[in-house]
Amino acid sequence: MFVRTENAAEFKRFYPVTFTLICIHIALWLLAALPSHLAESFIHQLIGVNSLISQGDYWRLFTPSF
Repeated sequence: MFVRTENAAEFKRFYPVTFTLICIHIALWLLAALPSHLAESFIHQLIGVNSLISQGDYWRLFTPSF
């Protein structure tokens, strides 16, 4: 449907915010692919854990949308 003509360097230069978000998503996807005992504590800190939200970590409600 859409034809992209730029290479990766041009994409990074023209769309820096999109490129950064894609890199963050890839990094988190790779982290989630690690064995569960290695990534569990880090992922637990990033996700919206209800007990932590009730203790005042309200940012956990919004960060999963990114």
